[in-house]
Formats: sequence, C-alpha cells, structure tokens
Amino acid sequence: MKRVGMALGGGGAKGIAHLAFLEVLDKKGIIPSVVSGTSIGSLIGALYCSGQTAAEIYEFLSRLDETTSSGRKRRLLIKLQASSPTKRAEWMKRFIETLLPVKTFEELKIPLKICAVNFYTLEEKMFTSGSLIDAMMASMALPGGIYPYKIGDEYYIDGGAGNVVPVDYIKDDCDVVVGIDVSSILPTPRTKKPTMKNARIAFVNGCRKGCLEYKLKEADVDLFYKIKFDNIGTLDFFKYKNAYMQGTKIAPKFEQDLMDIL
Repeated sequence: MKRVGMALGGGGAKGIAHLAFLEVLDKKGIIPSVVSGTSIGSLIGALYCSGQTAAEIYEFLSRLDETTSSGRKRRLLIKLQASSPTKRAEWMKRFIETLLPVKTFEELKIPLKICAVNFYTLEEKMFTSGSLIDAMMASMALPGGIYPYKIGDEYYIDGGAGNVVPVDYIKDDCDVVVGIDVSSILPTPRTKKPTMKNARIAFVNGCRKGCLEYKLKEADVDLFYKIKFDNIGTLDFFKYKNAYMQGTKIAPKFEQDLMDIL
C-alpha cells in the first residue's frame, strides 16, 4: 500500500476538525508514514503520533466539557485573552505538558515534523528531534496572542507566518500527500467597508494565501481540503464540537478520495 502523509494546518480552535480526518485513517487501519503540523496542527499531530487515536483525543475533550461548565470555560477564555502574552504562554505550556504522554520526538510512534518561523530571520524552522513541548510552543506562538518563544539563542513565532499547512515537509517521506487547511483564509466580504483593522487582516491573509498556493504547487499535493467555519474564533475552544462537525462533513469525501488513490 502507498505511504500516506498528513499535513495538519494551523487555525486555533478550528484545528479540532483535524480529528475527523484522522478518524478515517483509524477506521481504515492506515498508519501515516509521517505527519507535519503548524500551530494547533502540531498539537493534534503530537497527540496522534504519540499513539492516541482520534477518538481518544476527542473523548478527552468531551471529559473536559463534562467536568467544566460552559460559563466557567468562557470566563477562563476571557481571562486568558486578557492576560499578558507571557502569562498566556506559561499557562499553555503547563496545559500541554499535562496532555502529552511523551516529551520528545524520539518517543513518538509516528514521525512528526513541526513548523515554526524564526523571529529574526523569518526563515521556517522544521523541528524533528528533541523537546516536543518546545517545538509546539514555538509553532503556536501567534503574534499578539503569545510572546515569541525562545529556544537556545533564537526566538520563534507561529509557523502560520510562513507555512500554514506544511505539505512541503512531508513530500519526500510518503507517496500520498494530504493537506488539511483550517485557517479560514478568506477574502473580505464586500458588505464590509475598509477599516485600518480589517485592512491589516486582509494584508496578512493575502500574504498567507499566496504563500499557501505556492507551497501547494511546489509540493505536488495529492489531496487537499479547505474547511469553512461559521463563527468559530481562534480561541473558541468551547465550540470544539462545532469545529469537529465541520470536519465530519468533508471526512466522507476524504475517505473515498483516499481509497481511490491507494
């Protein structure tokens, strides 16, 4: 059978949709030869590559939902948004440490590649060995949300700054390249008048869109899925069920496409 590689894109809470695609692999008994991830994709990828199934990861989210009231979760997210980027990073790092059953890339059952961007050089950095938590924190250091993450003498920012769906990282390690885009990079609706804020967002989205299109051509991607979301923000993790359901709408097509190509 052909080797399958999965590139899981960044998009905050919307990244829970990745689980619907990983469930297809579990259902078919397909173990990917490699997984790459940017931002939230690095977190989902690390949990999956550590040996957890997609269903087990989702079940964990459900248990959190059962033991924590929606009101409390919303207050926590509001408090998290209001805290400093440094405090936010400290909280996130502690939380990730409680989630991961392993600490290093070398302990993973499936090879994983994590993308971040060097703050000084703006070059992409592909992490494949050493500390998983450091690599994930670097990949999720979204400017304005989390302070740039320091590893050694270098600082890193969210991998989405250069590679929102890291398909090019896996093309040499698999026969079928699959990319999942949860970034919601969309044009500004014509109903909105330009403002300084949405103009900055449009500028960033335009750069990311061009970069993604270039990466897709260079990597010769076999299967690529762009998921659309309604009213789910980057930190709306209490809407994880909504994000997951959006993924399940496309997962059957992915299953059929994958079976056809294999």
